[in-house]
This record gives sequence, structure tokens and C-alpha cells, in this order.
Amino acid sequence: MGIFNISKDKKQNGINNSSHQKQRKIAFKGKTFSEPYVTFDDTNELIKISSIPLTNIYLSYQEIKGFEVADNKGSSIKTDFSSALLIGIFAKKKVMVSDLHITIYTSNPKYSLIMVKLIDKETESDSLAYKGALMQAERISMKLNYIINNKDAVSDKTINQDPIKQVKELKELLDIGAITQSEFDLKKKELLGL
Repeated sequence: MGIFNISKDKKQNGINNSSHQKQRKIAFKGKTFSEPYVTFDDTNELIKISSIPLTNIYLSYQEIKGFEVADNKGSSIKTDFSSALLIGIFAKKKVMVSDLHITIYTSNPKYSLIMVKLIDKETESDSLAYKGALMQAERISMKLNYIINNKDAVSDKTINQDPIKQVKELKELLDIGAITQSEFDLKKKELLGL
């Protein structure tokens, strides 16, 4: 689990050792939000995707273009509603799932598509392992959604967005544990001018 797919020719060309990757590795200090295999650093606007036996991949928030959560049948799984609802749907009909992954699409020419596997063996849809992986997928998806929807505002402070909407989005991140209470309070005060 957690293995991301990169074509063999790219691995052989040594792109994991590029100067951008080395610079990002040095810059990557803290973790704002972490799930196994995916760690977010909001301070430096970087994502670290970890895999064994491959080295880490570091992407800037600006490089994230989109993502998709899919299962072994290639079916996209909606991530805009709660895991409880997803678990309830699958619990009614027990099925075997052999793959659950998040595909991240980027503008980085070396890593245009990264697949993070959350399940890579036969797992029952009503098992704790599947439910846990599904919740991981939801938390990562919510964070990626937040990055994609806010990356222009993060990079260009001249864009005015509705502060109430931003506080609501931050509250969602707080509720799933993606940010701490102190980070939420600080950003809320900043957004509301308090």
C-alpha cells in the first residue's frame, strides 16, 4: 500500500534525484496534515508523497491540478459526502475490493500522474481496513480540494474571497483534523480582521 506508479523509464532516468526534489526536501519542514504516504506542509505549500522502496516525491501546491479516488473496477468514488454515507452504501452489499487509490494529476512534467494506493489486496467492503482506507481517502481528498480551490488565493493575496466561505472551509479542515484548533483560530481572526 502507498506505492505510487511511475513508469520504469522515468525511474531509470533518476528523476527522484532532481534538483527541484532536493530543494523541496530541504524546504519541507513541518507537517500541517498527515496521512500514511501523504503529508502536507502548508507553511511551504508542499506535499510529500512517500513510498517504499522508492524515495519521496515533493510537489508544490501550485502543481496540483486535480485528483480522483477510484476502486479496482476503475469506478470513481465521490468524496464530497461523508465516509459514514459511503460506508453505509457499501455495508448493505458486501463486496470484495482489491484496489482503492487516489490518482493525483499535476502540472509537473516528471510526475504528471501519481497513484497513491490505499488498498492493494482483497479486502471486504465491510471490514475495518476498508472503512479506514476510505476515511483516509476522504481526508486526503478534502485537503486536496482545499488546495485546488484556494491555491490562487494563497499565491496571490490580491484576490478577494468571501471570508465567511473561507472560514467555513477551514472549519471543515478542523473537523477532519487537517489543521489544529490554534491554526484555525489564527486564520479565522486574520480572515475576519479581528
